[in-house]
Amino acid sequence: MLPDFPVQKKKLAENYIKIFQKTLVSESITSRSPHLPINEGIKNSILRENGSYKEESLKRHEAKMEINLELLSSLTPQALMEKYKQLARDMACEQMKTMLNGLNCACDESGQTVNGKGGKFSIELWFQMMNKMELQFDENGNQKEMICLIHPSMEDGVKSELQRVENEPELKRRYEELVSRKRREWCDKEAARKLVG
Repeated sequence: MLPDFPVQKKKLAENYIKIFQKTLVSESITSRSPHLPINEGIKNSILRENGSYKEESLKRHEAKMEINLELLSSLTPQALMEKYKQLARDMACEQMKTMLNGLNCACDESGQTVNGKGGKFSIELWFQMMNKMELQFDENGNQKEMICLIHPSMEDGVKSELQRVENEPELKRRYEELVSRKRREWCDKEAARKLVG
């Protein structure tokens, strides 16, 4: 009978889990979003500033990896690593779907949706979206990076429209006024926060 090698198997399993976790973080847009751990319970609740309250059950994310038994003996560590990376990509995709669905529902419920009515992206739609958003700033008043998710087929059109802000003085002035107003709103909100302690 061959030895079981439990210590080595445990180390290998830990390494593959690390590969999975590292790939999940690098592939998922959710890794760039703020996280709040939930240590117990089966539901999540949100109390918004406008007083609205929403409670929902936690969602389970799953991804599946299959290994054909006939190919198991010829499976190299590199091939297994690729399978774990693909598993992480599949999990990231599931997380992304849940996040986007939650964002769509939250934006619709709070009236923050801008409907382009099937038309092309325009700088005016961008200004409408910016007006509905709460921008974030650092302690020096610099605007924090925004994450924009767009369909790949829209990339060139969006880039060229947004480039107009840099090239057209009137659009640049409007954008700077909007960011300045949002900065004042953010500062007022920060100043009005009640500190716990």
